[in-house]
Amino acid sequence: MDRQAVISRLPHDGFEAGPRENLRRIRKVAQWLELRSVLYICFRLIALVTRYGLTASRAKRRTLRCVEALARHDCSPTFPTPGQVVRRNGAFCRELDRRGVELAVHGYHHLDFRALSEDEARSQFARATSAYEKNGIRPEGFRCPYLSYVERINRSLPPALGYSSNKAIEWDVVLPDASRRAGHGARAIFAGLSKFYQPAPARTHVSVPSMAGQTVEIPVCIPDDLQLLDGLKLDDPAMLEAWTDLLHQTHRRGELFDVLFHPESFDRSGSALEAVLHRARDLRPAVWITQLRDINRWWREKSGFAVDTCREGELVRLEFRCSDRATVLARHVDAGERMSAWHGSYRVVESRTLRVKASAKRPFVGVDADPADPVVGFLKDQGYIVETGSEATGCATYLSSTDLARGQDQVRLIESIESSAAPLVRFWRWPSNARSALCVTGDLDALSLTDYAARLFAL
Repeated sequence: MDRQAVISRLPHDGFEAGPRENLRRIRKVAQWLELRSVLYICFRLIALVTRYGLTASRAKRRTLRCVEALARHDCSPTFPTPGQVVRRNGAFCRELDRRGVELAVHGYHHLDFRALSEDEARSQFARATSAYEKNGIRPEGFRCPYLSYVERINRSLPPALGYSSNKAIEWDVVLPDASRRAGHGARAIFAGLSKFYQPAPARTHVSVPSMAGQTVEIPVCIPDDLQLLDGLKLDDPAMLEAWTDLLHQTHRRGELFDVLFHPESFDRSGSALEAVLHRARDLRPAVWITQLRDINRWWREKSGFAVDTCREGELVRLEFRCSDRATVLARHVDAGERMSAWHGSYRVVESRTLRVKASAKRPFVGVDADPADPVVGFLKDQGYIVETGSEATGCATYLSSTDLARGQDQVRLIESIESSAAPLVRFWRWPSNARSALCVTGDLDALSLTDYAARLFAL
């Protein structure tokens, strides 16, 4: 294929060429270069050339193999995909949608949103959602390229996008000795990606969704496939060991393992990904294997759960207002209702009614804080039944202003509640008695080298 033919394939999309637009491009290029070392650019370019062709056929076949392999484990992935890729490959994206794959907005062009103005971000979302709608695909959420979310983006979001998946949680995982032999170029990729993702450490932050206004933020877990494969040069067994460690950590803590994965790496990482799904199926209590849109719907559903209390002589009846698939847990509670074993000291309340002694402290979490305090919202997100004001001191678990002033991080705050022997009743984070959750979210950044080259016109 000659040079002119290649150029003709690039989507110009009517970019302006005036002085103001050129200044914007210079700013974006400078920001792009600032985040990437020369070694990162060189080694990433080599990886792209080996994985993509000038046309999309190779990547399409690989993506379908990925979807078929995951389906064998009853897993349908979420593929954040740029609107430009959807526009240029509409029939293929509609086929993915037909197969149950969730496509989420990934900008229109694959750009770092930190370098965009509010108007530019609004344009990216508008063009992306338009490309989706023209192909009959209804996205429910978004992930910015490079996880480059900034708060001002909220003012640019279309109402239809109910969730964001941009916060990265970095886990300390078992890395085999082979990772120490990775060269400087490979480690430049690992470091470069870490700089993009700007993760929060799992030792202080929980990998659990949260409500941010009207948006549900669903975190992703790193290291991702590109860090492990290209950055640390792990082979399949070593990658499986790292991902299995992450699976067990999230299951032990009852959190979300949101696998940040790229279909471009499936030929090298597919067997490890399948093995992780197989191991997740064997864990008890169960792992909820699902998609980001289902996490979003569940978190909104769970946010409406509540409990009503009613005095009945020497007892207090607790009536749980929740959906049928809600998981209601109790521990160290002396009640006559039937409960089944679950995990640790927790038991599942089979009915939606529980009676406790009126003379005992309520098995909730009392907090000496204003209801609008972020710690109250955080605890409610975890499923705790929280009381504030004059009712707070009547709870079996009580967090005083002194406790809160210690500045405990998310993980230590939960550990302090969970390590207590106080009676506790709560809603669990996940539905249908699942202990943890797992999503495979594969950024479908491009389908060809021309898709990648098109980014240069968008800078």
